[in-house]
Amino acid sequence: MLDFPPASKLAVFGKLDPTKATAAEMRGQEVFVGKSQCASCHQPPFYTDNLMHNLQTERFFKPVMINRMMAIGDGPIKTFALRGVKNNPPYLHDERLLTLAFLRAL
Repeated sequence: MLDFPPASKLAVFGKLDPTKATAAEMRGQEVFVGKSQCASCHQPPFYTDNLMHNLQTERFFKPVMINRMMAIGDGPIKTFALRGVKNNPPYLHDERLLTLAFLRAL
């Protein structure tokens, strides 16, 4: 990613500005930072730590043959920057969500 899309509701250090964010967005930030621990790797203000992590995504994939090679969904991946992610489905580490609606239930 060469640059990040504008985020008018974020303050300088990457947290939501309470005067601009909705109550639902503020609750989402609390889940992101607290219960779900997303911010442990997706750190504000860029929402990435630029490190490689093995998320053991093979738990969610069935091996498939692609161009005569077996794809197993195993190994480390670089932490994806979440700035502007709402415009780039699918979501979650295993790409199982087509919308962010499920995350509202957390």
